[in-house]
Amino acid sequence: MNGAPLDDFETGLALPGVDPGKRGVNGFVFDADPDGLSCPIGAHIRRANPRTGDAPAGEEGSIDNLLVTLGLTTRRLTKPTSSTMPWEANTTVWPYFRREDDAIASARFHRILRRGREYGKKIDLAAAPNPSTPDPQAGLQFICLNAHIARQFEFVQGAWLANSKFASLTGEQDPLLGNRTPFPVPPVSATPRRTDTFARPGAEPACRRAVGLPQFVTVKGGAYFFLPGLAALKWIASG
Repeated sequence: MNGAPLDDFETGLALPGVDPGKRGVNGFVFDADPDGLSCPIGAHIRRANPRTGDAPAGEEGSIDNLLVTLGLTTRRLTKPTSSTMPWEANTTVWPYFRREDDAIASARFHRILRRGREYGKKIDLAAAPNPSTPDPQAGLQFICLNAHIARQFEFVQGAWLANSKFASLTGEQDPLLGNRTPFPVPPVSATPRRTDTFARPGAEPACRRAVGLPQFVTVKGGAYFFLPGLAALKWIASG
């Protein structure tokens, strides 16, 4: 409930770009859960940042790096299991794809710096299920920093969060941020597919699918701003 990652995601290894002091909240990957048995593949945290989903660990070389860059890699599972840990067991395989891996190819090209600021009064969890509970009009001010608006922020929004085909899934969008708009929208198709479901995989009969999810988040407004880099700021200051 507090947003902390699941314990079984912790690798215990140093991750590039992650402050050792922040490892408890950010030093994790999804290599130990490729099938989404602990954290569903379509969960918001996996859609918004698949992390190392496109870069199987193991021996790396120039050919491996090229194939990963082109999105032509996948995992080889040494045995039928829900885990690919330890990392040394992962190897680059081409051209045999898993649809889940191909759907998030080159994930690192779409990373953004993101921060959220809460506003309004939080609703009491005990009162939240009651339809008569007053709406506190609370929300989140989302801010992100990126270098390429189309390849980063807009890609994350369109290809990962709103996409009903993310990682070979079907009929569902991001469970938190999805707008539930049927896909494709008529008149392209006479029978548009629903996007209001959410699958929580597991060994049968534990596999569950929620149907009829409402739209939880409504966008009130937004804007793109240009932030000069250090070189531009120095040029401006020099004038």
